Amino acid sequence: MFNDLFAAIEFEKISYMLFGFFIIIISSIMVMGYNISSILRHAKSIALLQTLGLSKKNISMLYLLFSSSITICGFCLALFLVYLFIYFDKYFLIMDYIFDPEIYFNFNLFINSNIILYTFIFNVISMIISTILPMYKISKLDMIESLKVRL
Repeated sequence: MFNDLFAAIEFEKISYMLFGFFIIIISSIMVMGYNISSILRHAKSIALLQTLGLSKKNISMLYLLFSSSITICGFCLALFLVYLFIYFDKYFLIMDYIFDPEIYFNFNLFINSNIILYTFIFNVISMIISTILPMYKISKLDMIESLKVRL
């Protein structure tokens, strides 16, 4: 009797999950673009760090640490906002303001710890990829030429 309804709800859950993954993929591409532009914008500084004796590996680790700190801060802020949203829904029923309570199913909002862990792992992996690829590209550039051109 309710098979069509449950199939529609399952399809909706899968659609929202895919939409969330697309958002994460697009944001990862945006972070990679930001990292590439940041590295190219700071090519002169990277060249100066190399002339001061820092190896390309140390400079890469510095950028990886910088990207990691931004990723962890962003993840913690997003997690805080999600918990804040759940808190407000629990005590002020904000989902009733967003969706019509007559047609809205009363779902209890909660976050599974496995979902948090998987999201964090996916976030860290995308951050590492979006940092390593630009650093690989910048390692192929001649830093002395970069200094000459940008002076």
